[in-house]
Amino acid sequence: SHINRHPGWARVYWDQVAEVFVRRRGRFADSIPAHEYRLTRSEPDLGYLLTYRADPETWERALAELRRAVEDNPENVRAWLGLAQEYSAAGPAAAERRLEALDRAVALMGSAPGVGMVHAERAHTLLQLGRLDEAKEEAQRALHLQRDLVLPRWVLASAAERRGAWGQARELLRDILMRLALDDPRVQTIREHLNVVEERLRSEGVR
Repeated sequence: SHINRHPGWARVYWDQVAEVFVRRRGRFADSIPAHEYRLTRSEPDLGYLLTYRADPETWERALAELRRAVEDNPENVRAWLGLAQEYSAAGPAAAERRLEALDRAVALMGSAPGVGMVHAERAHTLLQLGRLDEAKEEAQRALHLQRDLVLPRWVLASAAERRGAWGQARELLRDILMRLALDDPRVQTIREHLNVVEERLRSEGVR
């Protein structure tokens, strides 16, 4: 909107429903330094956050804004999803924080479109944390909500691998490959896992 780009106004609140702006020279000007949102915004496409990762200082400021957004409104599902996405990029050390953000998002979304993928992300995070039974259950829930998802199938295959259920892992990995285009960047990783699983099966005399 025009006001987003207007230098005379500062955005001091946002969620998926509304935004609040105040005049930079108005009665609330003193509150702007502590409350302005310069980097994060309410749009549904969270891809804009990826551009901040190139600069650690900017990225940390964006994360701080997302954390402040859920403090301002604990029902700001878009900010929770943004946190979950960025905690994923932060790696395994942030897995617990990612899981918390996904828990909050799932609870708020109900049956909203896209909730199946959020359950899939939650399953993947549980897998990262080694909580295999919960990861399997959550992956199955994601597939129940959205049958065409690849991520929950990957979670189920990885959980089967970790349990030594090589036959089950092979079938799941083969199923994933059939669903991916040949130029999909995930194909190489899936094939590498499939090769390991098939080698393990051959060593056990299974064809």
